[in-house]
Amino acid sequence: MIEEITNLEKVSKRLIKTKYREATVHSYSKVEEILELMYNKEFPNSKIEWENPVTYSDKILVSQVYNANITKSKLSDKLYAKEYVKNIIGKDIVIPTYSVAENFDNLDFKNIPNDFVIKANHDSGSMTKIIDGMTLEDKEYLKKKFDTILEINPSFLFFEMQYSSISPKVFIEKSIPNFKDFVQYDFYMFDGKIYSVSDRFFDENNVCQHCWRYKNFEPIGIKLVSPDCKTDKVDEIIRRKPKNYEKMVEIAEILGKDFDHVRIDLYSDGDTIYFSEFTFTFNNGFFDYTNNFNYEIGKQWNFKSNRSKLYNKPFSKNPRNGGIN
Repeated sequence: MIEEITNLEKVSKRLIKTKYREATVHSYSKVEEILELMYNKEFPNSKIEWENPVTYSDKILVSQVYNANITKSKLSDKLYAKEYVKNIIGKDIVIPTYSVAENFDNLDFKNIPNDFVIKANHDSGSMTKIIDGMTLEDKEYLKKKFDTILEINPSFLFFEMQYSSISPKVFIEKSIPNFKDFVQYDFYMFDGKIYSVSDRFFDENNVCQHCWRYKNFEPIGIKLVSPDCKTDKVDEIIRRKPKNYEKMVEIAEILGKDFDHVRIDLYSDGDTIYFSEFTFTFNNGFFDYTNNFNYEIGKQWNFKSNRSKLYNKPFSKNPRNGGIN
């Protein structure tokens, strides 16, 4: 059985969109125009402050277009990030990888359990879980899906340029037993220090929401709700501080110490911790906060934009060959 976040139909639409943008977007002004249209569609009457960003969302949008660098690119590669964390923290918090290949046909499915996960290393949302084995029909479907994903240059979806120089690969990793018991804890770090943490959960529509806390795990009274959410039960959910919370704080502070801003994402069931990923451009900057928290968290980011250096330069048609500035 297959459980997936993004199906083949959605993946195919992404490929069409990114191929078109690769062929037609030649300037930073065009990039800003596209993002403005997308943002205004999501949040009517809103405007992105490109020159003097103040809110957290605006700083992310400016950062993803103009402040990509090779370090962010490497750590946005899920496979590189695993090895990086393994070397710094240890292998126990890294979910084991069974096979890595440049295309689906070269994956090695021998001697792996019936339950496993397949992902691409260069995108968001490709995670696909296989439960109780893979049928021939499943395999044919997954080949079509991941062959399509590997053609996508995800930097042309929301112009998150840290993805532009990642060499696409597909990989198989261990499926964690009882994974539904794990909560994702996202540590928001600025200049190497944790400002806040959110624990991620879902409503009955399976739409992700975040409940925000300070570093000491005291609730901030702020919530982030997806625009697609049909109901709001954030205030009804009370989570106890996990037993290994202080250990997660220690790990996050080690991994995030060298960045003006990064989100360190970890999983925990209270006993076991797993590394999830480094997040540099949370939700592409497309979100809405209550109680002006967008401004409050934006103040924590000592942000310096490279926009003035790049805006009048040509936008690379093929960022994989030199789009990292």
